[in-house]
Amino acid sequence: MLKAIQGSKRLVVVALLAAVAFAVAFSVRSQCAYADEPLPDGSSDAIAIDSGLPLMGNDYVWFGKEASLYGESIKNDFVGAGKTMVITDCQIQGGVRAAGSVVDVMDTQVAENVTIAAQNANLTQTRANAIVVACNTFTFDGSCSELYVFGGYAYIDGTVTGDATVVADRVEIGPNANIQGTLYVEARVDPVVNQGAHVGATEFTPSRKDAMFLDGLTAFATAASAFAVFMAIVGLIGTIIVSLLAEWLFGRHTAAAARLLRERTGAMVGTGIVGAIAAPVAIVLLCVFVVTLPVAGALALALVAMTVVAEGFADASIFKLAFPRMGRFKVALAGGAIMAVLGVVPVVGGIVHVLAFMYLLGYALQAVYLARRESKGKGGDAGASGAPSPVAE
Repeated sequence: MLKAIQGSKRLVVVALLAAVAFAVAFSVRSQCAYADEPLPDGSSDAIAIDSGLPLMGNDYVWFGKEASLYGESIKNDFVGAGKTMVITDCQIQGGVRAAGSVVDVMDTQVAENVTIAAQNANLTQTRANAIVVACNTFTFDGSCSELYVFGGYAYIDGTVTGDATVVADRVEIGPNANIQGTLYVEARVDPVVNQGAHVGATEFTPSRKDAMFLDGLTAFATAASAFAVFMAIVGLIGTIIVSLLAEWLFGRHTAAAARLLRERTGAMVGTGIVGAIAAPVAIVLLCVFVVTLPVAGALALALVAMTVVAEGFADASIFKLAFPRMGRFKVALAGGAIMAVLGVVPVVGGIVHVLAFMYLLGYALQAVYLARRESKGKGGDAGASGAPSPVAE
């Protein structure tokens, strides 16, 4: 029953979405020129929306393969995207937003700004407020208040009443150019200014693409080095603190582990190695059955906790053998500092972490084993000599 209700809900949602999609498609079709309805320029491979949809306002929106507008009067913006766009002798009361392979705007009056992204862009005898172009090749012989060009090659032979900013590989100023403000150029070579051109002022900056890359690389390396030093300092302080905490909380066990390492070196090292290999396998095997999942989780948490405190525990314990006459907290402080310095070394640091974990795991397993053996010796054969528990004072 529940599945039937859920299926009905999904069916209703799909039906509503289909109805909305059909309504939108019908509305757009009634207000757009499609492939079987030629556009005013005679082409039939595009879709144009001319003041049709309420959200469009008075914009002329076009997208397709080729567009050729001639003598049109557009009440607001022209927005187009396609392979080739040619706008000739038009009056556009808004702005132009165009993207394509080739965009040509000729003998056109644009009341607002022109923004073009193209492979090749040409503005011929076109007047606009500000012009912003990103393209490979750009030519301009119209007029505007401000000009911004980003590309490969820029040829400017028109009038700019304000400033012109050009970032390109090569820049050429034609003989009829009239830049009344400042020409800002960033290029690989000096801009070519033909005789007859008028430029108010010129500020040239050599292209710094390679230099910017090297500067960025140097900055990144410096930041990485500073971060590495910072993390090393944090690791040093953290290791010392963990070592002192381990001695404070588990001082009885750090001393017992030191005695066990001195008296049963081989057994403790072997137990640590075998335990480090067997523990992950045991967790995987315990995860096979649902009943043993809590045991697997508890074992995993115990191993994580041991990993966190292993290095501090090993510092406070092992260095008791190296500095037998030094106070317990002084030993922990010195051991933590020495192990922290070793931990900074890339390869040595990883080895230190692994050995510290095996040291703590080996001690824990040996302590449990010896404690059980001692208890069996006391409860069973009275003549059996049980070894003293490593955790005994």
